Amino acid sequence: MIFSASETIILFLLSISIAFECFLAIRSKSWIEIYRPTLFVAVLLVFYALVGPLRAVLSSGEVSNFVGTSGTFYRGIEHREFLVWGWLAALIFYISFLSGYHLFRPSVKPRKSFNSKLSSIRKSGTILCWLGLVPYLLVYGDRVIGMLNPFSPSNFNASFFGFSGLNLGAFENYFMLAINLLIPGVVIKFAVWLRTRAHSFSLAVWTLVASAIYLSEAFRYRILLLLVPILLLWLFYNKLRPKLVFLVLFMFLFIGLNGALSITRTNSFVRGVDITALSNYSPFEVFTSSFEEAGVFLTSSAIISHTPSSIPHSYLKPFSTSLLQPIPRQLFPNKPDGSYSSSAREVVYGTPNSYTAYLNFAEYYLAFGWLGVVAFSFIFGLICKRLWLWFLWRQFEPLPQAVYLLNASFIYVIISRGYLPQAFMLYCFTVLPSFLCYRYLLTKRF
Repeated sequence: MIFSASETIILFLLSISIAFECFLAIRSKSWIEIYRPTLFVAVLLVFYALVGPLRAVLSSGEVSNFVGTSGTFYRGIEHREFLVWGWLAALIFYISFLSGYHLFRPSVKPRKSFNSKLSSIRKSGTILCWLGLVPYLLVYGDRVIGMLNPFSPSNFNASFFGFSGLNLGAFENYFMLAINLLIPGVVIKFAVWLRTRAHSFSLAVWTLVASAIYLSEAFRYRILLLLVPILLLWLFYNKLRPKLVFLVLFMFLFIGLNGALSITRTNSFVRGVDITALSNYSPFEVFTSSFEEAGVFLTSSAIISHTPSSIPHSYLKPFSTSLLQPIPRQLFPNKPDGSYSSSAREVVYGTPNSYTAYLNFAEYYLAFGWLGVVAFSFIFGLICKRLWLWFLWRQFEPLPQAVYLLNASFIYVIISRGYLPQAFMLYCFTVLPSFLCYRYLLTKRF
């Protein structure tokens, strides 16, 4: 048998849990239910916990997870024996998440109405865009001009006017991360544009600038967090309930684009994409190369299997590291360095320089075992329910729509990149600014 009895039961329960939650949302009389957070989690689990690893198991002797690998042989070791632990953790995670979501009904009724002018909301988006681009320009100087053409990597290090950027010392990372502010900036501007169809040129320019820089940086999460909220805003504005077939087609389209970017990006340290690299692979290989991303499930399964026998529990280290993460190391040399994460991957792959990631429920298990998976998943469900109810009270307002869909899309980062300190920093620069704009405009006018 390809799957053991225990694996078959776990996979059946996980599939039924996901399918039932999707059925409830799709069959709901309210069209808006298709946008609730539980479906975002479900779609991600389908890819990471079902489609990716199942394809790896069922394929032997062929390209499986990405170009150059086969089956469940990943990062130099065979992961087949570990997968049952990953599937069990995914099941416990989703059931606990749904329990927290469905059992929690907080009161999030607005204390005051949000009546800010559309021009003020649009201006807040423009301000975020400039706050993102200017600090980035200070670091990279006029080299950013080369980044506006992501298909010409040779120009990225060229200085066009002699200004190659400033050395900002301890705070340079903040100036680099500021480019994420283009995401909420563009999404907010798009939410207003749907209602006014004004300032189209400004929106188009900022969207192209953000897209070009993100392609040049070759960070897939930025591209996803920019494009998915824009697509969902358009669907939401038109009160469209995406058909199941649309969701499936969109997932396959994203998988294909994800694979193309995996092949065309030059490497982790040199920016840009090399479009000519696609000519070396067939369309099928380009598509299957996207399953490199699903390899994080294999790493997650291995970490869970080795904890705590070979990998000690991290306990509160993810939280202490996250809280101190914003402080530059030059100002606090002894701040936690996240070694609990790199040490776990070193045990599995035998090298401290393993750049693999793992899923969020692996981080929960690494902290407190199965109790951690249940507790943190339940809390995650509570947070998502509060976010959803907050949004339902404000669902017809453009800025809350942008805030909610940015948060919902960020679930991708939370689940796919289980390293909490990283997710915390990215959230602060990518999603939190949109909510701060909402809070400011709730009481101010400008």
